[in-house]
Amino acid sequence: MIYAIIPLDAEEDQGHLEAAVKDIDAAAYLGHAPHIFLVSYEGTSSKLVQQLGFTSKSEPSLSGMVLTVDSYNGFANVDMWEWLLNREKS
Repeated sequence: MIYAIIPLDAEEDQGHLEAAVKDIDAAAYLGHAPHIFLVSYEGTSSKLVQQLGFTSKSEPSLSGMVLTVDSYNGFANVDMWEWLLNREKS
């Protein structure tokens, strides 16, 4: 499953999130349209939220959204489309 991760914290706090994303999916598509991450993850969105630390109980506390990517369309950099296509085939 492909998920889009959208941080809602201040930009200076997003280094923690990028590290958490890389721990979950080393091949994640990082930082498109400032700080939106795409990951391939086999668990549920609830489990992904917990792993990312989007809870009031995590340290540091991060806030953000996790969205399931069921379909996509638009105009963007070729690398992103190739990343999506390769993960879709997996």
